Amino acid sequence: MARFAADPRWLVYLPPTMSPSEPSQREGYLEFPAEAFAHYRAAGVSRVVCEEKHMGSRAVVIACRDADAARERFGVTTGETGICYTRPGRRFFSDATLEAAFQDRVRAGLTAAGSWEQLNTNWVVLDCELMPWSAKAQELLRGQYAAVGAAARGALPEATAALRRASGGASARPEVAALLERFEQRGALAGEFVAAYRHYCWPVQSLDDLRLAPFHILATEGAVHTDKDHTWHMETLAGLCAAAGDPLLHATPYRVVDLASEASEAGATEWWEQLTGRGGEGMVVKPLDFITRGGKGRLVQPVDPRL
Repeated sequence: MARFAADPRWLVYLPPTMSPSEPSQREGYLEFPAEAFAHYRAAGVSRVVCEEKHMGSRAVVIACRDADAARERFGVTTGETGICYTRPGRRFFSDATLEAAFQDRVRAGLTAAGSWEQLNTNWVVLDCELMPWSAKAQELLRGQYAAVGAAARGALPEATAALRRASGGASARPEVAALLERFEQRGALAGEFVAAYRHYCWPVQSLDDLRLAPFHILATEGAVHTDKDHTWHMETLAGLCAAAGDPLLHATPYRVVDLASEASEAGATEWWEQLTGRGGEGMVVKPLDFITRGGKGRLVQPVDPRL
């Protein structure tokens, strides 16, 4: 929690990060679903849920039915009806007008879906991913990802061209041809690197350019929903997104996997390969139950296998 954090009365939950899976022994892969599934089997978990991983920024959204509900439940007297904040507790939006408009649309979606009545509440806390990643991580993109991509794509073509000229002469040596092949491969990889991070970046001029993907209903009046399994969370939120009819609210695709079934695992692995094959980030794998303890009583964490 940073010293620039939002009003602490809003900060009812600060989300953790995810645990990586074991490195894959499979040729050409850093991570693979098989290791994540094996991890959970060893912990005594029988079923897991695989959720598409969105390359955005983690966001906690608190939405209240009105300012009275915000005051009564959270003690906030500024007239706000909610907040969207980041993992360390900072406001996601620096523009109060933009945040108010964001809250209006989330609240309208909850109203259209009948969520206030369904959940018997005047407020809700959602665990979400807010996309695109570039909306919050612009400096990270410029300083670490784009800089590397620009340097590689600026230098490698010239080096490759020089090697190509050298390899075609009468005095060309075999090691020059081998070096040329290596640099051509590096050039192709640099292009794939740039394409990969650009998949998660697009211009944001207004709220219409954002996508909010909720994946947990953390709490409502009188209830902390850790007693529900992840299927309940995903289905309830998918219904919310569909009923809202607002492109801002984005349902997260998922699959339930039976770890005693090779066919079930194979289907999830194929789905993961399709996700990553079209440039997706991959998937998050969690025990089906919201809170799960392993054989030694330790909490079993979600893992994040991806290419």
